[in-house]
Parts: sequence; C-alpha cells; structure tokens
Amino acid sequence: MVDGEIVALDANGRPSFEAIQQRFTLSKPTQKALQQFPVTFIAFDLLWLDGESLLDRPLEERRALLEKNFVPGAHVQISPQIPEKGTAFFKVAADRGLEGIVAKKARSLYKPGQRTKDWIKIKATKTQDCVVVGWAPGQGARAELGSLLVGVYRDGKLTYAGHVGTGFTQQTLRLLKERLEPLETETPPIPSPPKDEVDTRAVHWVRPELVVDVEYLEFTSQGRMRAASFKGLRDDKSPEECVLES
Repeated sequence: MVDGEIVALDANGRPSFEAIQQRFTLSKPTQKALQQFPVTFIAFDLLWLDGESLLDRPLEERRALLEKNFVPGAHVQISPQIPEKGTAFFKVAADRGLEGIVAKKARSLYKPGQRTKDWIKIKATKTQDCVVVGWAPGQGARAELGSLLVGVYRDGKLTYAGHVGTGFTQQTLRLLKERLEPLETETPPIPSPPKDEVDTRAVHWVRPELVVDVEYLEFTSQGRMRAASFKGLRDDKSPEECVLES
C-alpha cells in the first residue's frame, strides 16, 4: 500500500489547486477533457509490502523500500527527499511559487489519522495589501460579518481579488464592522462583482477606502487569491498603494 497524493501540474510542473478542482468537477469526462487536465500520482510513503505492515518501521526505511519497489511512470512519481538542507529547499520552493514543504523526522513512524510534531507543514505563504470593496454576512457568531471582499489595482484599475473569510478575532470583527458601516454604498466599486463566490444580493458594498493586509497561497488564473486570511488593518497605506505585488 502506497501513500501519496493526486495532483494536477501546470505548464511549469507546479501543482495547481485550480486545475485539480476543474478535473474533479468534470461531470462527463471526455478524452479531450482528461488531456486538458491530466493528473499525476505523487508517492511519498510505503505502508504495506508483500502482506507485511510497515507502520512500525522508521520513515527512512519505508522510503528506501518505496524507492526500491515503486516504478515511476508518465503519471506516477516519487516525491523528492532533500535531507539536512531544509532551509535551502524551502527557499527554492518559495522562489518557484510552490505552497511550501513538509519536514519529516527520518526516524518517525507512520501514525494513521494522527497529527504529530514529527511531520510539519511549512507553508510559503505570500502577503498582499488589499482594498476592502464589500463584506458578506456569515452564520452563527459570524452572522453580521462572514467575509471581506477585497480588490487590488491592476494597471490603474481596481479589480476584484477574492474574499477573505479567516484570520479574524471577535475583536477585529467588531472593529471592521464599525469601520465599514459608514462606508456603505449601493454602487459596487469594482466593474464586475463576483457572482460565483458569494451571493452578491447579500453583499454590503463599501467605498474603497479601507486597506487590509492579507496572507494567501497563490493567485488563480482568474486573478483571485486562494486560501486568503486576514492579517490586520493597514491604516498606514492608501488604497492607491494596493497594487498587485509580484
């Protein structure tokens, strides 16, 4: 039994969350569609071999057996190992626009369904100053403010950059609501309000005056931030300074 992950690689060989979503949402996959969104299985661990469990073997032994017995092909690969050079490897991953790396202790055991400090995800997140263009209600304790709709300036025009629904405390939610209510307007400040991410009928649009710091993983091909998280208000920044960062 092999442990791994199915990914869709972009033209530069990087895993694309957007592409894998498009592949998995195909209702009637055709050969053309499968060629447009090909997937690859990346193996990173071996759990059973010849009827014997390897769960009580250290990672370095399991990896040696994986590399000995697993045959890579056009759509199956083995994830690379970079021992003792984690800092340099992380920098390369971040420079190439990858989400990050997973650091594992060489002697760690495989513990199904458990989170341990022997395996650590280190994300190469990015930050972007954004202009708040609206907010949408949520549910429960977040009923009044569930997420922020934000934008950035591209070629001098304010464009939609996604919605931010995590990273808030109750205190920041109250503060944001207080700051946003006086800015409310009936006219959306962006040319094309997004209809596929939020119910625009429930959105409270605001004048683009409030700037927030947002952490995210990547921009999609539609120009939207993925896995965006609120980091704080930026009263030291003007809305015009929120240009798309490289």
